[in-house]
Amino acid sequence: MAKITYELTDKDNIHICRECTKIEFTIPEDLDVYEIARVLKMLLYSIGYAEQSIDAVLRVNGVESTGGDDELFNDMFPRLKK
Repeated sequence: MAKITYELTDKDNIHICRECTKIEFTIPEDLDVYEIARVLKMLLYSIGYAEQSIDAVLRVNGVESTGGDDELFNDMFPRLKK
């Protein structure tokens, strides 16, 4: 299993933080790019980002856990080649 972790690193102000300071997802290591996008979306939601901001960055409006097409992949990750 793999882990994706968000951790607040502002140690000077962590004592006054009233929000989560660590979020960790344990996930299978063999996820495809579309499943990873869903996990990242869940992480961003849990940190507190708005749906519109997440969709604008990831460009994954309506992506399901399986499947997809090359155009969607290229939109999500323009620097990578499938």
